[in-house]
Amino acid sequence: MIKNKKIIQLISCLDLNVWKCLLLIRQASKVFKPIYKQLTLDDFLIDNDIGESLNETPWDIVVNAINSNPKDYVGVISYAMTLITPRLSIFEMLEDGLQSVKIDQSAFREIVDLLSDVSLDDFSLPILYEYGLSREIQATTSQNGDFYTPLSIIEFMLKMLNIKSQGNIYDPCCGSGALLCRAANLFSDRELKLFGQALDSTSYQICLMNLFLHGLYADLGEHPADTLLEDLHTNRKFDYIIANPPFNHRDWCGEMNIIGFDKWIYGLPPRKNANYAWIQHIISHLTDNGCAAIILPNGTLTTQNQQEYKIRQKILCDQLIECIITLPAGLFYNTKIPCCIWLINKISKPSKDVLFIDANHMKLKQKNHIDIQKLLEVIQQYRLGTLQEKTELYAIVSLEEIEQKKYNLSPNFYTKKKSLPLLTIRENRLWFETTADTLYPYLTDGSLRPCIKEWKTKKISSNWKWAFLPDLYDIFGGVLKGKESFGHGTPMVDVKTILRHPFLPDMLSSFVVVSKEEIEKYSIKRGDILLNRTSESIGELACCSVATKDCNAVYGNYVKRLRPRNDALIDPLYMAGYFRSMIYRREVKKVSPVYTTRANMNIDRLSSISIYYPDLDMQHRIGETIFNLSNIQLANKNKEINAKIEDFIQLLIEQFITYPVLYLQKKEK
Repeated sequence: MIKNKKIIQLISCLDLNVWKCLLLIRQASKVFKPIYKQLTLDDFLIDNDIGESLNETPWDIVVNAINSNPKDYVGVISYAMTLITPRLSIFEMLEDGLQSVKIDQSAFREIVDLLSDVSLDDFSLPILYEYGLSREIQATTSQNGDFYTPLSIIEFMLKMLNIKSQGNIYDPCCGSGALLCRAANLFSDRELKLFGQALDSTSYQICLMNLFLHGLYADLGEHPADTLLEDLHTNRKFDYIIANPPFNHRDWCGEMNIIGFDKWIYGLPPRKNANYAWIQHIISHLTDNGCAAIILPNGTLTTQNQQEYKIRQKILCDQLIECIITLPAGLFYNTKIPCCIWLINKISKPSKDVLFIDANHMKLKQKNHIDIQKLLEVIQQYRLGTLQEKTELYAIVSLEEIEQKKYNLSPNFYTKKKSLPLLTIRENRLWFETTADTLYPYLTDGSLRPCIKEWKTKKISSNWKWAFLPDLYDIFGGVLKGKESFGHGTPMVDVKTILRHPFLPDMLSSFVVVSKEEIEKYSIKRGDILLNRTSESIGELACCSVATKDCNAVYGNYVKRLRPRNDALIDPLYMAGYFRSMIYRREVKKVSPVYTTRANMNIDRLSSISIYYPDLDMQHRIGETIFNLSNIQLANKNKEINAKIEDFIQLLIEQFITYPVLYLQKKEK
């Protein structure tokens, strides 16, 4: 392993073509061993012909050339490449790339010496190859997602396919060939024929090399080509398909006429996004009993684009979707976009049920690794018919119920909701009182100290009401402008401001050029609530910042303004606490398809959110306390005191908003 690390350090000193050629030559020379490890005195005495065997492999040519210190290392490499059989189509490209290369002789000699010791009985060379690709990968990330597909996810997808003793497996966007290589190695005891297609010459070359270094062969077609526009395996059907297509590929077909393509059996996909083109391409290539596992962005589960919606509906009605799995964040190296796996299975099922697995909240066993065995057991039990109907992890859902949800495939719409721990929250009352005692000595504000002390004995309100958010607030979108309008002009509330401040600050860091009419239209007044309608995570979706006074500012397009319908009904300061409560976060999760490309909140979803509020006196007490403590935090630079204040605020919200609402809901049941 130490030698492998040393090789990795030296790779940056060599041209990539030189590095690739060395790996190919070494892989093709399996019988080679360094002379000082292979020969003993007895070897020379017993075998008089041993010297003639030293130049039998291409790697011998390279090693012996180093010992003779030639001036032309490029010529040595080129000659050694001509001795490799079989002759791969990428050789000419590599050899052409050698012609203008200058080689660092010191690094070259050291790498050759170290590679001579690399065992070919394991995957050392393929692993080293993938490390060496880091420079190339950066330029091809968007097209070759499998470079960054975690090994645990690849194995999970392959094992879901339930691969039999023989068959063929296809990756329509094979990139580096990582998925095909893993399939062959994971099921080395089975007769699997490998097929794939690479988009460009770089991917094609990388994939062929990776396969060669693994001792494998795959039919990639005669040349690289865009799979969706030039299918090199048009008339072939596959038993198994595994794919990680490029996400949300825009304008994927350019001006090309795609109407006559046979693969669009469920409808013409939109030209602005290739996701549903990939899904249909893959389905069209499956045999009658074929199975496919596809990594896709979560936006595919909930998209309301009419073309995609109708395609999804038809695929569901044909009973092709066996399972949908949403994956945890942080699995993929190159994207924060939430991902899911579509398991397509053409084997006829006795029912029209779909298995939904919400693995979004599964803890990573280690970086980029999830407990795939647990997920595989769920799928296996589902196939055996022994699975419970619904838990927090999974749900078995009928087509009728999916239809009622407008063919939405987001698992969180179907799995059992995690209940908030009423008893645990109640038991936290003692901790709340202790926190108040701890905070009390640090408060210098004479009026605030009695207030904190009073909360220790304060009883929760029994007078609660609720309403849907639109009953209390008018919802209005923000100003939409081109890039040239930002950076100067009128102060503007943006998403960052909302995430950082429960109460709108006096100073804003964003600006936009707007007219007098727009200033009036997108004005901010006391009691207004500014809510971010989009985020990369559900935890930061639909957060709120309350305007405590009229503000000379507007708000951006990614923000919604909630303006009170009745100023006498809701205390604005109270709402700053409510929007930080577990009750509100549960409401957001309940109404939102949280596993989209970016978590988002539109007016329809906001309209389904319930708002709970006590009598005005209790609202005022909660709001004033939170507001005053938040101001102390802003003015104070002592992190320890600020942490104590934050603990108290969170416990105050928990004890006097979350707990009574949960208790009320429990009684109503």
